Amino acid sequence: MEASQEIISKIKLLLGEPYSGGLFAEEELASIVEEASSLEEALYIGWTLKATKVMALGDGVASVSIGAESISFTSPSEYSNYCLTMAKVYQELLPKKTGGSRALSLEPPIIEGIGDDDGDFD
Repeated sequence: MEASQEIISKIKLLLGEPYSGGLFAEEELASIVEEASSLEEALYIGWTLKATKVMALGDGVASVSIGAESISFTSPSEYSNYCLTMAKVYQELLPKKTGGSRALSLEPPIIEGIGDDDGDFD
């Protein structure tokens, strides 16, 4: 797929990049888009890679309380699981591959004396 600025911006938004501190460089997103054959495939790849990047951050603090103030963070492992769930959502949107490769989906030739007219050998 062509990595236009419009597609890269859309991928950024759908990967939650404006909200996650920007884990991907522009070049990484362009590479993902160019490798993918559809927007859904690019998002599947992106969310899968994001799960890996988040886990590389290491486990963090899940909750902090100071006086009346309380701050809660999602741990990297929880966020990674969320990323993998999102990857699965986009993976399920990909077209299902059926019939194998073209070479394997060809009908065998009918050879006189072997098999019958419908190609079966029964």
